[in-house]
Amino acid sequence: MSGSPTFLLDTCAIIYIGTDQTLKLKAKEIVDAAAKAGSLRVSAISAFEIGQSMSRGPIASTLPPLAFFN
Repeated sequence: MSGSPTFLLDTCAIIYIGTDQTLKLKAKEIVDAAAKAGSLRVSAISAFEIGQSMSRGPIASTLPPLAFFN
């Protein structure tokens, strides 16, 4: 087990980040540090939820659903 904690982003956090909404500074620092450490995770169900939301229209984005995870 590594020394850094693992952070799991929920679907709303992924959408918030993926649509370039401004995060609070502390949240941005945590997400950036976890990503840099390789300890940032997303749930597979989030991909399904984002795809469904984009196909039905609640998420207005010109990005394809996969772009939220790259």
